Amino acid sequence: KNFYLKAKFNQPPAGSFSKFYGGVTYNMADSKHGNYILLRMGLNIASNVEVGYFDPKKVNQEQGGNPAVANFPLTIELLVRDGQEQIWINGVLDSKMSAVEPHFATTGKVGIGIQYIPTPQTAVVSEAEICTPVQCTADDGTVHEGGDEWPDSDGIKTCTCTANGIVCACPAPPACPGGTTPWTDPEICENKCIRPPGYCSSTGDPHYRTFDKRYFDFHGVCTYQAASCGDFTVYFKNVDLHNRPPRYTKRIELVFKKETFAISTGFTSYHNGNPVAIPFTQEYGDGSRVE
Repeated sequence: KNFYLKAKFNQPPAGSFSKFYGGVTYNMADSKHGNYILLRMGLNIASNVEVGYFDPKKVNQEQGGNPAVANFPLTIELLVRDGQEQIWINGVLDSKMSAVEPHFATTGKVGIGIQYIPTPQTAVVSEAEICTPVQCTADDGTVHEGGDEWPDSDGIKTCTCTANGIVCACPAPPACPGGTTPWTDPEICENKCIRPPGYCSSTGDPHYRTFDKRYFDFHGVCTYQAASCGDFTVYFKNVDLHNRPPRYTKRIELVFKKETFAISTGFTSYHNGNPVAIPFTQEYGDGSRVE
């Protein structure tokens, strides 16, 4: 399996103690024929690096050294890709260690070991990270690598292999005339140019301002249809103030896509008759939104 590992090692605080040596291992060696690498961190000797393989009857190993291993802090990077490995010590590639052929074996067997000297303390590990290449399997069984792009089965969307899986998106919409905003239906990739929001209001006893910014007063006592277009309708419910004139709008209702949204005096709000906390937002798949 391909993967990348990186970790930073440092001396522990004075007086700390551990029953075991510090180490990072990965599944490269078994007890018969797997290669291994051992780094004796913090030890300034010519043999602070050991490479070889385990054998039940003998140990075939080669002693070597890397001056960077002798000092802290020590940053180790390990990249295994297509059966080959590369090891960096403090950002410098160690060609000798990188030449060791990894052998994948039973889970839990040691592939690379890190021993901290002097004992019995152990090194402090920080900034550790490990990642594996991203792969995605399309509906037709094709395996794609991270970043790959291909046309969706509908011939319209483009699919991309990402860390979050396969993401299929519509092409960028064409430019829209001034004063409008492009919108794309994410399911069928239909493009529309949306006009900016329009506003109307009812205030006071009551005073009205229309979508086209016209202003007038009206003092009727009833429920009035204030606006409608397509699948939405707005109603104002006007009542007397203290059972006598002047009047005010006590409740506003919006009926949209067969759902009812209402707000009453005191900012009491409802969705299909159920109280809701404000601010409240209801979004729809076609880009519509009620706030």
